[in-house]
Amino acid sequence: TNRQLKFVVISLIYFYMGCNLYILFCSIVRFVRLDKIDDRGWWGKIKLSTWKYAIYNSKFTQDHLKKIVNLPGEVIYPPVNVGAFKPLIKQKMILSVGRFAMVGNPKKHDLLIEFFKQMSDQKLLSGWSLNLAGGLMAGNEDFLADLRQKAKGYSVNFFPNISLEDLIKLYG
Repeated sequence: TNRQLKFVVISLIYFYMGCNLYILFCSIVRFVRLDKIDDRGWWGKIKLSTWKYAIYNSKFTQDHLKKIVNLPGEVIYPPVNVGAFKPLIKQKMILSVGRFAMVGNPKKHDLLIEFFKQMSDQKLLSGWSLNLAGGLMAGNEDFLADLRQKAKGYSVNFFPNISLEDLIKLYG
């Protein structure tokens, strides 16, 4: 959940000797919610004293955190070819990109559809469309059919297994 710290193994160097696996090196990164970083109390000061360097995912994040803790670091943007995205004429469109998966319903497409329908019924989204794009793996076709049924009669468009070229156009 969002309230828990999440730990991710980012480096793992190992080798096999016979049937045994030996781990030589393992480094762990701690992901912390921005609103949980606090250097005001004594415990916060102790925790922050162990932090030596940060990698920020944007200049905005770096600037925001420098107001809270002045931790040296660098910005490394997520690997996206921003040159491929060409701005188009603005449209009244909501775009959600994520796989259509029944197990765990990770992208909450059904909630997006329900909220879009409610807001459309209240005339808050006049002329708007909801566009759902993402991968569709075998075995999830019934899930997509159910989503289509829930969206029937509303301006909801589905783009399963959309090509990267077409997805970039949607983002435009």
